[in-house]
Amino acid sequence: MLIDGLRVMLVGVGAVFVFLGLLVTALWLMSRCVARWQRGRPLDDGSSSGSSWDDGAVAAAVAAVMAKRGKQS
Repeated sequence: MLIDGLRVMLVGVGAVFVFLGLLVTALWLMSRCVARWQRGRPLDDGSSSGSSWDDGAVAAAVAAVMAKRGKQS
């Protein structure tokens, strides 16, 4: 009975290690593919001047929130 429990434990641990090994390998392959396809292209960090936010709209939204909070207190 004890031997059967150890055998089941070893099979379970082996299955977990195989699964994690496959996961690590898949992630490694995906990172290599992305690195190869992105080579020579600059990353977009969102700080470019082509922002979709209009400064006037942001100022109007902030003013509206401040006016609403002023009426509540």
